[in-house]
Amino acid sequence: MATCRFCGQLPPPGKRSGRLFASAPCAQSEATLTHWLSHRGIPSKRTNSGLLRFEVTTELMAEFCFAAESLFGGDAMPEVKLTIADLDVFELNHRDILKMESANQFVGRLNGEWLINRLREGHLENAFHPMVNPQTGEIEAYECLMRAVLSDGRVKTPAEMIATARAAGLMLQLDRVARVSAIHNAAKKNISETVFVNFNPSTTCDPKVCLQSTVAAAREAGIHPSRIVFEVTESEFVTDANHLKLVLDFYRSEGFRIALDDLGSGYSSLNLLTELRPDFVKLDMALIRNIDLDRYKQHVTGSLLDMANCLGVRTVVEGVETAGEWDWAANHGADMIQGYFFARPAFSPPVGPDFATWSNRPFAAVRATA
Repeated sequence: MATCRFCGQLPPPGKRSGRLFASAPCAQSEATLTHWLSHRGIPSKRTNSGLLRFEVTTELMAEFCFAAESLFGGDAMPEVKLTIADLDVFELNHRDILKMESANQFVGRLNGEWLINRLREGHLENAFHPMVNPQTGEIEAYECLMRAVLSDGRVKTPAEMIATARAAGLMLQLDRVARVSAIHNAAKKNISETVFVNFNPSTTCDPKVCLQSTVAAAREAGIHPSRIVFEVTESEFVTDANHLKLVLDFYRSEGFRIALDDLGSGYSSLNLLTELRPDFVKLDMALIRNIDLDRYKQHVTGSLLDMANCLGVRTVVEGVETAGEWDWAANHGADMIQGYFFARPAFSPPVGPDFATWSNRPFAAVRATA
C-alpha cells in the first residue's frame, strides 16, 4: 500500500538547550532580541554568515518561547529564522542555514511537544456526540470529536490541538492520525450506528496516497465504509473546490459518505452544496439559536431544510440546547438533531438523553454506556 511521506513524517524531539542561531532580516527584530538577551546577561555573537548566536539552557529556552511573539511581533514571526545546535557548533553550513525554521514554527514545535508525542504514538482519543432522529428519539449516528488526554489527566480540545498543529506545521499529520483514531475508537466502543469523522480537505495532497491509511483503518476495524461519513470542516476556507472534489470523489469511490458542515454560515457553503452534492448537510448552529423565538431565522432555516429535502440530502441540525429549539427542528423536517439538549460529548458514547426535560417525553430515560 502506498503511503504519503509527508502525512507520516514527524520532527525529532526538539533540542531545548545548546547554541541557538537566529536570522532576523528586520533590524528592529534583531535589536529587540539582543536587548532581551543583554537584559538577562546572555552574550551573543555574529557568525561569518551574519547569523546571531547565543547559548540557551532549558530554562532560558522556555522563557524565550513564551516571549517570542511579543519580542518579534506576530507579523515578523515568519521572517525570523531559528535553529538550535550543539554547544560545539559555532558556524552553520549552507545546508543547515536552508533548514532553519521560521520563529513561529520553531516555537510552535517546542510548545507543541505534547501533541507531537501523541502523533508519534499514532493515537488520539475521541468524545462521541449523538445525533438523534426527532421522530423516534433513537440515536442514528455519532460525531467523533478528537481529544488528547495528557499524562497528567488534562484533556486538550480540538481547538487547542489545531492551533498547536498549525503553529508547528503538523496539520497533515494531525488530520491523518485523527481520522484513523476516530475509526478505531468507534470500533472499540462497539458503535453500530453511523459515525461522522471530521477532516480538513486542505491537509490532503494526493487522495489516492494520503487517504490509504483511512481506508485501511476502516477495513481493520471491520466497519463497512457506508457507515462512515466524512464531514468537511472549515469549508469557509476552501479555496480550491476542484481539489476538494477530487478528495471527496476518492472517498465515495471507496464507499464512504460525505457531509458538508455549517450550511448557511456563508455564501461559500451554499456554493459548495451545489458543487459537491453531499449525502448530509449540517446546519450552522447560529441559525438554530433561539429559532423558536425568531421568525427571520425560522424562514431562512426552514428554506434550507426544504431545499435539502428536495435535493435528497439528509439534514442534521446542530447546537440544539433548549426544548423550544428541539421542537422547532423536529417539526420542520430535520432528519437528525445534535446538541447539548440531548447529550454532551462523552468518551463513553451517550445512549440516552441526559436532561430532566426529557422525563415527560416518549423517549429513552437518561443512561450512558459503562
